[in-house]
Amino acid sequence: MMDSGLIEQNAKTRQYRLGPGVLRLATIREDAFPMESIIKAQLRPLALATGETSHAQLITGTSVVSIASFESTKSNRVSPMIGDINPMHATASGLVILAYFDEALRKRVLSTKMDAKTRFTETDPDALAQRIEQAFLSGYGEADQTYFEGVCGIAAPIFDAERLPVGAMAVATPSHRVTPDLRERIVGAVLQSALRVTKETGGTLPIGYQARIESALGYGGN
Repeated sequence: MMDSGLIEQNAKTRQYRLGPGVLRLATIREDAFPMESIIKAQLRPLALATGETSHAQLITGTSVVSIASFESTKSNRVSPMIGDINPMHATASGLVILAYFDEALRKRVLSTKMDAKTRFTETDPDALAQRIEQAFLSGYGEADQTYFEGVCGIAAPIFDAERLPVGAMAVATPSHRVTPDLRERIVGAVLQSALRVTKETGGTLPIGYQARIESALGYGGN
């Protein structure tokens, strides 16, 4: 891996770190499959439509990683840390990814020890299974103060050509600011944004998903 530049070693500490080869691989992947650029193009309009911080996460193993964000202009706002790896059970993105991924991933997540990130984090497998089912039925995930206290997140899945979620578009806002009207606006904007990313990256919606989100959006067609 050192020869290929994927890792490098500090001459003094002898510790390893990611090397420049990772950047080359990221560039090659983005040229061949421009997921990140398409996602980033949707973050600004999503933030402007909701007035809150938008961000995107991609699946990595049994977790999700934040890849990009567009922050709200409000002084009191959520500021996601790009590159952070977050547990699925405690995030809106994670819940909706679990809702539409295969049963094997759900079993892996629900059968492992799940840490409580806040006093609101659900760690009981049965209760989490109910939340995942709700995300499946509604077409989007919602997590109120389960990763950071005082922060509410709403996320919709991005699907690949095999109808499996590869990530999610999300909006994060201070919980005290969430009113029924704002929540409805965020849900609609997140669903529309994720749909656009899915379409532009060549993804395919799972059977039945269109009907679920049409109900959430309050109309009978796109």
